[in-house]
Amino acid sequence: LQLRETTAQRDRADQALKDEEQARLLAEREQDRAKKARALADEQKTQAENARRVAEEEKAKADGERKKAEEARRKVEALEEKAQEQLYFNRVLRAHLEWLNNNAGRARELLSACPERFRNWEWHYVWRLCHPSGLTRGVDFATLDRDGRRLLFRRGRSLLARDLDSGEERVLVPEIPAGYLFFSPDASRLGALDLRAKTLSVIDCSSGKLRGAFPCHVPNAFNQGICFSTDGLRVASCINRKIVVWNVETGHEEKRVDIKTKILGDLKVFCFSPDGKSLGGVVGYNKVVLIDVATGAEVLALPPQDGNVWTMGFSADGQRLATAGIDHTVRVWDVSGKLLHVCRGHLKSVRAVCFSHDGSTLASGGDDTNVFLWSMATGELLQTVRGNSGPIKSLSFSRDGKRLLSCAFPEILLHDVIKPQDAAALKAAEILLPDFCFHPGNRHLVTTGDRGVQVWDLD
Repeated sequence: LQLRETTAQRDRADQALKDEEQARLLAEREQDRAKKARALADEQKTQAENARRVAEEEKAKADGERKKAEEARRKVEALEEKAQEQLYFNRVLRAHLEWLNNNAGRARELLSACPERFRNWEWHYVWRLCHPSGLTRGVDFATLDRDGRRLLFRRGRSLLARDLDSGEERVLVPEIPAGYLFFSPDASRLGALDLRAKTLSVIDCSSGKLRGAFPCHVPNAFNQGICFSTDGLRVASCINRKIVVWNVETGHEEKRVDIKTKILGDLKVFCFSPDGKSLGGVVGYNKVVLIDVATGAEVLALPPQDGNVWTMGFSADGQRLATAGIDHTVRVWDVSGKLLHVCRGHLKSVRAVCFSHDGSTLASGGDDTNVFLWSMATGELLQTVRGNSGPIKSLSFSRDGKRLLSCAFPEILLHDVIKPQDAAALKAAEILLPDFCFHPGNRHLVTTGDRGVQVWDLD
């Protein structure tokens, strides 16, 4: 029993040693696997770091290539921009040359092709030369033709016409007499009064042909007076108490009649009535008369007014006549001599009167810088238009009666008749000693001054 017990213990001890050896071998195998796993991890880490370095190098290389490409693109764009800029200057230069060659339409095409980002002062300068609303330098006299589509003007000794839609210019008359110029009311005829040669030349504004040259002994067109009839077919002058009328169509003197008025003196500040049958004017300094053109007889003599009469004007229908002057008062008469209205309100001399085209309103202005709008139905004051910088020299209604121009040296104001205080000043600093006329369609306004002619877009 003791031997068996000893043998059993020895067997158990041997088994324990075997188990321990197996455990040691297992531990060693696990350590080997761990080392291999760690080595693999280190290798993978190394490979990852190498891959990251390669990726970073590739990225850096790609960034470098991208920067090179961006720099190349910028250089190309700079070259293209430089080329576009050179093309722009070339177009502006070509446009100016086209304008000098009287081809404003082609010049405007070239200017329109210029990119807006390049348009500087040189572009705007040439555009103003070519555009119908631009300033026409070197021009001292201008008006619109009867259709309102052309600007007729004198530059130097030539009469030219500019189409307001295309900007094209053409010479109508290469040389016209130097001196006083005036257009017929419908702008179909131009009168050129040569005071030295004592001749009056009448030119057809459509064809540029000379309609006639008449001996004219008017010593001073501004004081003594010379004017077209409303239809532009006759020209009248008055001197030494004689009315001389020329027929523009035939080029011959139509009549010469003595002025048969009870008051001595030449007819001054005069104008044709709308029907062309009579002349209204001032004899002496304060006596307004109507003279029959056919006979020279005095048709009407208004009562003498208190002081000089500076201005007068017919209504469009020829049934009323407005007079005004140094006595601060505007008087409205019918052509039979009946006093219709006495309009008081001005504080100084009245220098300008103007009927609206429908005859419903009369505008008056003078040295007090105010413009008054009077109702021709009642004679009452409708509106007082203020804001003018100086004495009113002339007034003009647009054909639709919605706008009123007042010329107060040295500026022109465009008034809305409905809201007359909403006035637009038309570049007063550039308009000295101005004159003006409306486009028949109320779209444009022509102003003439010592710095040139301007066509304004009223819209």
